[in-house]
Formats: sequence, C-alpha cells, structure tokens
Amino acid sequence: MTRIAVVCLTPALGHLRPLLSIAAAARDSGMEPTVFVPDELDRFPRSEGLSTVNTGSFYGAEPAPDLAGFAARGILGQTWHGQIEWTREGRLTADTELLRRAPAIFEAVREVQPDLILADEHRLASVVRGFAGELRIPVVANVSTGTHRLCQPPAAVRHGPGIPRALEFASNSLAKGRTRLFPLIQRVTRPDQSRRDRALSSDLAAAKEAFSKQYAQAPPAEVRITAGIGILETRHLAHLIRACPEVRDFGPTAPIDTGPIPEDLAGWLSSTNDDPAVLVAFGSMVPLPDPAAKSLALALRANSFRAIWASPKPPPGIDPADRSGRIRWEPWVPQSALLGDDRVRAFVTHAGSGSTQEAIWFGKPMLCIPLAWDQYYNARVVELLGAGLRHTKSGRGQARLRRKLSTVVSDPKLAERSTQLGGELRQAEGTEPILALIRALVSDNP
Repeated sequence: MTRIAVVCLTPALGHLRPLLSIAAAARDSGMEPTVFVPDELDRFPRSEGLSTVNTGSFYGAEPAPDLAGFAARGILGQTWHGQIEWTREGRLTADTELLRRAPAIFEAVREVQPDLILADEHRLASVVRGFAGELRIPVVANVSTGTHRLCQPPAAVRHGPGIPRALEFASNSLAKGRTRLFPLIQRVTRPDQSRRDRALSSDLAAAKEAFSKQYAQAPPAEVRITAGIGILETRHLAHLIRACPEVRDFGPTAPIDTGPIPEDLAGWLSSTNDDPAVLVAFGSMVPLPDPAAKSLALALRANSFRAIWASPKPPPGIDPADRSGRIRWEPWVPQSALLGDDRVRAFVTHAGSGSTQEAIWFGKPMLCIPLAWDQYYNARVVELLGAGLRHTKSGRGQARLRRKLSTVVSDPKLAERSTQLGGELRQAEGTEPILALIRALVSDNP
C-alpha cells in the first residue's frame, strides 16, 4: 500500500484545502495518507476522517499577530510596512519556531514510513525537501495560489495582469526602493524595532543553517504542481500573463466536503425565498477593516439583500444574537455547501485562492474586496475572466459598492458567465491525474 505524508505547515485553510481533497481521493483509491498540520488546522483533516498528526502551534508560544492594521493599509502601505505587522511579528518568529521543531516533526513523518510527501510549498518548502531527501523519497509540492501569479513581473503580482504601463513602472520602482530603503529608514526612525528585526533575522538564519546541515540531501525526485484556476488563466488570459513553465498545472481539485448546512441556517435561507441571499466571508487570517465592514453592511441593507456573514468575530454594527435579521453572523459556515446551494446567489469574498476556486466551481458571481497578498491578483483575474467585480477595502465609494453588489447578485450575464466558467473548471478537474503522478513517482522510486 502506498503511504503518503501530507504536510501543510501554515495556518491558512486555503493552503490545506487542495491537499485535503487529494488526500481524501488517495484514501478512497486505496492509498494511506497521513496529514501533518499545525494546531490551527487540526480539526479539518479529522472532519474528513483522515489520519492526522498535530505539529504544534504555528506561532509556538507567541500569540498570533493582530493583522488589523496591516489589513487596513493599501497596497502601498503593505509594501512599505509589511515587515512590521506581518514579517516581523509573524513569519520571522514562526519560521524560526518551525525550524526548531523540525527534528520532532521529521521523526513523526518517519514513523508513518511514507513512500512520498505531498506538501504545500508556500512556507519554508526547504523543510519538506529536507525531510524527503533524508528519507530518500519523492516530493510533490503544491503551489497553493492555484494560479500563475508567482511567474508574473512584480507589478502584476501585486495588482494583477493587464495593468497600465505607468502603474507597472511605478509599482516596480517602489518595490526596488522599498527593499533598499526600508532597513535604513527603520534604523533611524525606529531603532528599537530595527534591532529586534535584525535579532529575529539572525535567529532565523542560524536555524536555517542548522537545519540545512542536518538535512542536506536532495530528494530523489521533486515535482511542483498547482491545482486551482490557473487553467482558466492560460485558456482565457494567455495574452496578459506569463505561464509558469516549471509548475505543472493539473487543474482544480474538487472542493472538500465541509458538511451540510445546519438546520437552523437552512431554515433561515428558506424563510423568504424571494429575497436573494449573499454569502460574505473574508477568511480567518486578515480581518476586513471596520470602515469597509460598515460600508458593506449598509450596501447589503440598501439593496434589501439577506446575507450570511462568516467571520471569527462579529463585524461592527451587526448584532450576533439576531438570528432572524437580514444580516446573520456566523463564526463558521460550511462554505462549499452554501456556495453549492441555489438559494445563495453571490459571494462577497477577499479573493483568497481557495475561496475563488470554490466560487467559480459552483458558478457563483463574486464581489472581491482583496485585503492582502495574492488576493489583489486573484481579484483582478476574477474581473478579467468575467466572474465578478472588484471593490476597494477602504470603505469609501458607498454608491459604487451598492451598484456593484446589485450587479453581482442580479446581472444575468454575470451569472451566465460564472456558470460557464464553473463548467470549464469542473471538466478540468485534476485530482485523478495528480494521483496518477503520485503512483508513477512511487513506482519509479522503489
């Protein structure tokens, strides 16, 4: 029996979703997957009935960073200040903690005696490669963005394909200037933070060096894949993007089964079928800024839409105890079940990779309000594909927001295009070809 170690070392569910889909399909085909995840994601593979090993908290003993300030900044502010709210408070500390725990994680991986490692490539991919090299087994690394974003020029990475040349030039110049100037300016304006940053960077460099000495062998085979909407980019936007030649695009994996819609929520959906229902969800890592949340709530009420608003904390101005109002807050919902329900007409989303794929898969038009990272690129791709519209997270432009929200819910052309793209995505489903790749790599590495 083929044993697979499925490794995801980041707390973002969007990175785990495609791996879970592949792992569930592998189990159903007679393989034996074991999923290695941090505390923050532990319940998801267990809910799929998959064997799970907990690798500890992503942030170790440190509390998770508050990314509210990071979310509230625009692309310019995030580019300049990203090291303060995210890199310093999140990744430097968390990556150092992961490398220190790596030997213990490796021993847990070794115990299952895997024939292959299937991993999320996004965070410290060298860790998984080191494990595979030490065990002398192949590794399949999934590029979690699910698109060709990583192969675009810097400006397109931050803004999306097809942006004006002037914006591309300004964005690329800013990126170069930030890399050179930020450390110098920070030393002058925030010397204490600068010293802490350098100390954290030094700790991380030492941890990387220790890891590379202990796990120095390269794996016998490594294949980088992606499973998402990239296939739609190459089919419809080839004139605007650079396809990634070193990444094999297998098409999307089917959305994981997040369970049925709870009975009370299903009753709420059916209570007034004449009023369109909208799903609102912005992921679990970066919160929607308060001005944008208030503006969105006003737009939903102005359009007489009902909304299921899923977020870890209640958005401002919405009573979490009100279970029958037009906007109903839930701390968590079965997203794929709701997107597959005909009573839900549209999706207001941060345009994360997993959410974007699921919405297109089920043919639901999107209003994308990107907050950070790859979401700006994804939102632009959604707009270019004709699967939805974009809006700013600033909270300004209330009239435009109402019009856009009305369009994604009511425009028959947008609904028709989303349904068409959903059919294309389902036809290109890539799980079986990925399983065939896994079998071939294991067979070639006796």
